[in-house]
Amino acid sequence: MSEKSIPEIISEFKEESHQVAQNSQELKTASIDIKNKILSFEKTLQEEHRRTKQKKEALMESFD
Repeated sequence: MSEKSIPEIISEFKEESHQVAQNSQELKTASIDIKNKILSFEKTLQEEHRRTKQKKEALMESFD
C-alpha cells in the first residue's frame, strides 16, 4: 500500500468537500420544499376547519 502524496490528499479533500457542499444544498432545498408543503397543508386544514365550523353552525341553526 503506497502513501498518497500531498497533492493527491488535497485533491481528494477538495472532491469530498464539494460532495458535502452539494449534499448540504440538496438537503436545504428538500427542507424548504417540505416546509412549504407543510405550510400549504396547514392552510388547507385551517380552511377545512372553517368550512366545517360554518356547516355545523348552519346545521345547529336549522334545529332551533
